[in-house]
Amino acid sequence: MENKITFTNISEANVDSFSEKISELCAMLSGKRHAPDYWHWRYLSGPAGRGNLTIAIRNNMVVGKYGLSCLHLTVKGKTVTAGLMEGLLISSNERFWQCYRGLVENYNLQKQGADLAFSFGIAHSRVIELHKRLGVIDLGRVPIYLGFIDITKVLEGFRVPYPLSLLGRAGQAIIGLRTSKKKAHNLSICHIRSFDSSFDELWDNISKRCTVSVTRDAQYLNWRYAKSPSGEYKFLAAYNNERLEGVVVFCVTGCHNGSYILELFAREDNICVMRELLLEVVRELKTKKIGYITASFPTSSNAASALRSLRFKPWGTRIWSTHMIISSRSKTSFLPESDLSNWYFSLGDWLAF
Repeated sequence: MENKITFTNISEANVDSFSEKISELCAMLSGKRHAPDYWHWRYLSGPAGRGNLTIAIRNNMVVGKYGLSCLHLTVKGKTVTAGLMEGLLISSNERFWQCYRGLVENYNLQKQGADLAFSFGIAHSRVIELHKRLGVIDLGRVPIYLGFIDITKVLEGFRVPYPLSLLGRAGQAIIGLRTSKKKAHNLSICHIRSFDSSFDELWDNISKRCTVSVTRDAQYLNWRYAKSPSGEYKFLAAYNNERLEGVVVFCVTGCHNGSYILELFAREDNICVMRELLLEVVRELKTKKIGYITASFPTSSNAASALRSLRFKPWGTRIWSTHMIISSRSKTSFLPESDLSNWYFSLGDWLAF
């Protein structure tokens, strides 16, 4: 039947044929249209190997998708290859069990043929039960932090009319971010365009403190951010006497005058360096009339402490929250910890690339 839903996997042979239709689905549901070469970059050219993208098709239109990106992870000091379950989108006319099940079942078939230590991902609380029915483990809620640079701009982003938007000025003094004009004298912070070998040494210093984490070496950072065709990321690096001390990656969302902190880490987990990097980001975004920043780091991490010191607030409810999930255990000997507190993560790990 012509209107029967079918499922197919994206490969080198067909990626060019489906790229535009996949981008149309994303534009319709998320408001963001990706360039034609985006899907090849995201799933077929990663440094940890080719991933997989399963799409649902009805009447010659792409009506759903679910992806698996391969990433190197540092697990108890060793490097393993894991899968990131991400990119689930289903057209509003197809949001029933058949489409969701078909996407996940096709995804699972592809995953079985991959040499992965495990697969992990992020899911909203509203679909956690659906994931559990398919054997996925819920590790718990992931903290999301919001920081308000200019609440008036936030209200304007949500189209609150003037002069009502000016009420944001009253809230800014109460819940707005703390900023400081004084800079640390021993740090030099500057923009960079790519990540050189010094970032390998920096990550080697940091990874010793991580039980489970995406491997944030130069190869990954360059692929994930510097070479991404999806948009404009900004990188700030902190130096002390020409030695790299830390880095922050951020971007503007293009929605409601918002922005994201995607990466933030520093040598020896130095909270002062991270705080200075955050302050520099706030100063820059303020000139661009950005209203707020979203970030995500483990609650017990120094990165989260740096956020809280500037008055970032945790966000989320029992009804609407974000959870980390892991697939059933694989046959390999490298297993992730089931305790979410052992993970080091950031918004850049799973946010739509």
